[in-house]
Amino acid sequence: MFQPVVPPGGHTYHLLSGCEVASRTAGQRSPAPVDISSQERADIVIDTTTIGANTTIPSGDEILRKCEEHGVEFINLQFTDVMGIVKSVAIPIEVFPEVIENGQWFDGSSIAGFARIAESDMFLMPDLSTFAVIPWEREKNVTARVLCWVHNPNGDIFPGDPRAVLLRQLERAAKLGYKFNTGPEPEFFL
Repeated sequence: MFQPVVPPGGHTYHLLSGCEVASRTAGQRSPAPVDISSQERADIVIDTTTIGANTTIPSGDEILRKCEEHGVEFINLQFTDVMGIVKSVAIPIEVFPEVIENGQWFDGSSIAGFARIAESDMFLMPDLSTFAVIPWEREKNVTARVLCWVHNPNGDIFPGDPRAVLLRQLERAAKLGYKFNTGPEPEFFL
């Protein structure tokens, strides 16, 4: 179900659905860019060329091995609300394998701007490429975090998820020939 995307300029894109990855580079046959709004279950498009190297998304088993190596006891499933404020659902490590496969349900009506009470069911799907052990929580009750995509009950990415909003805008910019570059700008003042 993967459709590799290589826009003009030949940048490498990875298309993710769950934890699987497919990629292509310039010169290989590729179909038209993916329109995430029209797909039954949207694939996520990530341009990794600006990072300097193609990255692979770790498998669920690799992440679970990391958890075991570091003695992780809890996982924070993180996402942001429409104002960009980080929200989190903490789960014990024993539940994490199930969450990797099927997501974690939560009450979307408890997040301002997400859903009304009558349509409150939503679920989080972890983006395993964002997994990290929290440095200041490595001694007692070791905790890791993973950023998540917010989904509607039918499996579509929630259009109000700020990550989905950014994804749509990056896709629009790519169709116009623009490339999004970002990086730190350290400053020092005397």
